[in-house]
Amino acid sequence: MRPSFTLDRASDTTLQDQIRKGVIELMRSQAWSAGHRLPSSLTMAWLLGVSRSTVTIAYQQWQMAMWLPGNAAVRSSLAT
Repeated sequence: MRPSFTLDRASDTTLQDQIRKGVIELMRSQAWSAGHRLPSSLTMAWLLGVSRSTVTIAYQQWQMAMWLPGNAAVRSSLAT
């Protein structure tokens, strides 16, 4: 499943941040429902046309941000 967000390579926002924010928005909007598995870093990199390490960093940042205070709504929306 191709993500519905696009990356802006001319933006001041890093590609990693754009990917992280895109994944979070897909989950918040329930485009990716509870229990949906994220594409592998290799698959996501291929879909977005970026390096695997870019996606790996974005996924790591997403995982860390999920457990910061204030993110309970996103966590609960992902519960199965």
